[in-house]
Amino acid sequence: MKEESREEIENLYQQGDWKSVLCHPSLKDSLLMWVEPQLEDLVFLRKITEATESTRIVSVGAGCGLLEWLLKAAVGVEVIGLEIDSKWWRSPYSPPSFIPLVFPEDERFFDLAEDENSALMFCYFNNGPAFNEYLNRYKGNCVIIIGSERHGVHTDPKPFDLQNSSSGWSLYSSKKISLSNDIMVVYTRNKCSLQ
Repeated sequence: MKEESREEIENLYQQGDWKSVLCHPSLKDSLLMWVEPQLEDLVFLRKITEATESTRIVSVGAGCGLLEWLLKAAVGVEVIGLEIDSKWWRSPYSPPSFIPLVFPEDERFFDLAEDENSALMFCYFNNGPAFNEYLNRYKGNCVIIIGSERHGVHTDPKPFDLQNSSSGWSLYSSKKISLSNDIMVVYTRNKCSLQ
């Protein structure tokens, strides 16, 4: 059943039919995407990039990039996906990739992760030390953490963890994802006004 649904989503992607992908009953398949956004959630992220004057989102741990493709296709946000394990993502066992992924062996990888003009996004990220390393290198103004508010669902960091740190980041905005207990939390280094 899941395999058929994944094929349906991939076919809709091939057709560029983001509206049908967004409404697909099997959208929240952890192999494809951990969250189940609606158009209003994607619009929220577009407004965040505009307000923080970010030219794009760099998604760290993008996975197959379905969420990232929806951002580009539905609301026009430029997104680049970073992943660590190129062997897995290029293997016949991995899910399909919906966006091009950049791996550490690509000389652009760290430049993209540090880019001051990009917002840095972590969706269901699960490696606190790596998150801190990315954050220490990042020169930009906007960090987006997407995760769960449900008990028993582990992410590291949790969406609101950064507001409790002494890292110089301030909670800017947050939005519960429409159909789930997932939340998008946005932090900035500088004051920005959401328009």
